[in-house]
Amino acid sequence: SIPASFDDASELVNTDIRAMTDILTQPLTALFAIIRAGVVTSSSSSDPVNIHIVGAENDYQTVELGGRVFENKGAEMYGGMSKWLLLQRLLPCDIDVNILYVGPGVTRHGKKAVRPPSELPHPRRGTVTLEARKGYYHDVVDVATERPTLVLAQNAGIQHGPHTREWLPTLRALCDDHVLFCATMYDLGEHERSIRVLNSCNVSLGKVIFSGRSPVPSMNLGNLETEADIFSWNRAMLLVQW
Repeated sequence: SIPASFDDASELVNTDIRAMTDILTQPLTALFAIIRAGVVTSSSSSDPVNIHIVGAENDYQTVELGGRVFENKGAEMYGGMSKWLLLQRLLPCDIDVNILYVGPGVTRHGKKAVRPPSELPHPRRGTVTLEARKGYYHDVVDVATERPTLVLAQNAGIQHGPHTREWLPTLRALCDDHVLFCATMYDLGEHERSIRVLNSCNVSLGKVIFSGRSPVPSMNLGNLETEADIFSWNRAMLLVQW
């Protein structure tokens, strides 16, 4: 484990551990959110867990920096599909898990089954599936009928001007349908700015379940030559029940 007091640049966290946190931050953030909200317990019904990842990028993305063009992996590529098996295995009951990636940067595909390695002992009953849809969430998902257990937006950028306008129709749809929503931010400063933007846009925060430093951030540092931000990501979290 990594003590919460460690900062991003601590030399006591080696590169292998940093890379592992980059893979695990997404499923562990989803796990933390649904357990903290109490929507899945050891006595939960057989209803599946439906997790929608908004703003997903499941393919290579082109980034321009300093007049040079780089091709970076989308965040959802780290750990592949099998990282969602970990989420299912850590849930307090046997239950189906359905993951949906949604975003303009998504390479779409139909529902695929994520199968555990054959050597994995005592696999969980139930299935894990993964689907990807290209487009803005409010355009391609009918929240009222698909009923997500959790909508997760990592490094949402809600406070960033152009992104704010893109986010508002989705946030209002989620609010109207009383969805459990988790957003993560680069740091606590961005976290506070995001809350101010939501308040200024008349988007109710509903019931705040968690607000502050994320217990499961990525501690992987970016590469100065290929990424605009060399800091780790996913360091702050806002979890609300609308």
